[in-house]
Amino acid sequence: MERPLVAISKMHKPVIAKVQGVAVANGMGLAAAADLVIAAENIKMGLTAINVGLNCVGPVLPVARGVGRKKALELLFYGDLIKAPETLALGLLNRVVPEDELDDQTLQWAEELAKKSPIAVQIAKSAFYDS
Repeated sequence: MERPLVAISKMHKPVIAKVQGVAVANGMGLAAAADLVIAAENIKMGLTAINVGLNCVGPVLPVARGVGRKKALELLFYGDLIKAPETLALGLLNRVVPEDELDDQTLQWAEELAKKSPIAVQIAKSAFYDS
């Protein structure tokens, strides 16, 4: 389950995650591993496997990089769902938009990024993850 999370950091192009509904366990890990995240204002995210006697060891790694060790462990141990405002405040999201604008806003954001020099973006992403 960790392979897709690591693969995102090795991709040459930026990965923008569009989150709607509920993203739990590896869904939260995928969002956290993405380079950029835009989400609907009504989303919920969490490392919820603990609630059924399992764990989210793979997904907690990219989550921890975003929120820090203490909050990541809290999310891992308690399995609570967090809503968009807290998820944004924790640094797991870049943008929160109304649900009915999510598709258009995501496309607009991707188009804006696509106007940048692809080589410069690739170098920036590689340098960031290599460091």
